[in-house]
Amino acid sequence: MVVNRGSQIFVRGTESAPITFTSETDARGTVAADVVSQWGGMVINGFGVTNKCQYEGSIGDDNFALKGECHVAAEGSTGDNTSHYGGDNSADSSGELSYVVVKHTGALVASGDELNGISFDAVGNGTVVNNLQIYSTFDDGIEFFGGAVDINNYVALYVRDDSIDIDEGYRGSINNALVIQSKNDGNHCIEADGIGSYKDTIDYTALISQGLNSRPMIDGLTCIVSAQEGSTHDPGAGWRLREGIYPMITNSIIIASFAADETADDGNNYCLRMESAQTRSEATSGTEAVLTSNIFACEDRTKLMRIPSI
Repeated sequence: MVVNRGSQIFVRGTESAPITFTSETDARGTVAADVVSQWGGMVINGFGVTNKCQYEGSIGDDNFALKGECHVAAEGSTGDNTSHYGGDNSADSSGELSYVVVKHTGALVASGDELNGISFDAVGNGTVVNNLQIYSTFDDGIEFFGGAVDINNYVALYVRDDSIDIDEGYRGSINNALVIQSKNDGNHCIEADGIGSYKDTIDYTALISQGLNSRPMIDGLTCIVSAQEGSTHDPGAGWRLREGIYPMITNSIIIASFAADETADDGNNYCLRMESAQTRSEATSGTEAVLTSNIFACEDRTKLMRIPSI
């Protein structure tokens, strides 16, 4: 399901009667709880900021504006069916999702391209997202490709890849969230890139100085991850922070449960993996990147990574 730039979707359920997007087999009651890839997923495209486009000035300045045109091809579409996202309007509105459940997604809709539960593509913070659940999906639960949309009250159950994936300069907030991995599958609670789809050897200092790196604010996140080895993606783990991301993560907890680390010597059952020199520096100084009032309870509290030179 694709919502194009300039269009809006309004989905308003209630606590007792949420609106569910799922497969026919699920509606008929003939699919198991952990089955995935029954259909593609949701893609919402907006006119917000993505660092895949070029801009004048620094974000937040009065002179910040798009340089030229911005048409980034969204996932899950090819040829005449390609949809696009991107612009310079952080306040753009794609509508509202309130009390919404998205289930059993991840079917292959293009070559090598499985959709997430919901892809938020440069979606602006004029969009309202409250009380969202993603349930049993093959790829990521929610993924942000830039944009500034805020999410309040998010639940991810049995996501096989990353429950929260951040790319391309996302700078919105996630408040009050619960992630529970299956005991048999699931990768990261958070996988977050400051830039997104750039090689580690590229110097992205200029993008960071423009404020075009991801700067998410996450408060009240509980991650219950599984230390399994046989995941369809990679072993279960906590937060992976890469490519000069400047996160602010507070009042959160990561717990590794269900079983002991099956491969303890490789350090994969970690709570925190910080792969960016810029992120480590900012987290140490406590200015642009802040991780405070968080509890880590994993076999390996942190996984240290070699930082490539650029």
